[in-house]
Amino acid sequence: MPARDPFGAEIETLLPILTGDAEEPAKIAAANRYFLERVPAPDAQAQVAASVVQLAASDLAIHSTRALALRAGLSERSLQRLFSGYVGATPKGVIRRFRLHELVERLHAGEAMNFAALAQELGYFDQAHLIGDFRRFTGSTPELYRRQRGGRS
Repeated sequence: MPARDPFGAEIETLLPILTGDAEEPAKIAAANRYFLERVPAPDAQAQVAASVVQLAASDLAIHSTRALALRAGLSERSLQRLFSGYVGATPKGVIRRFRLHELVERLHAGEAMNFAALAQELGYFDQAHLIGDFRRFTGSTPELYRRQRGGRS
């Protein structure tokens, strides 16, 4: 893709420096100057979105869009619009991904697991739903995933 497609015609002023005979540190400095001059102004909504995503990541007790919206002080619809505009995934999908990451971390730590109890802890209806999501996320069951990585059963 031509550089002007994502960056606009102004990038043409930088390209001769980057493709010329200048030393690498000079090229890096020129690129840094160019892009730093074009950093967009902070977006308050983007900062709200980042903090809500961090909230979902850090609080395992948040199992639903409703719970996340309540903790963030937003309506469910506002939360969905925020995620649509700034995150690129649904709140439910983000929550699910963080819960599955938690399971992966526990598998890597070699913890002995009661999957039925873990499913409840992570907000799943039952063990089958947790394992189904895990399979879609990783391509294998939790036990197979652990065995493939040399963990204990």
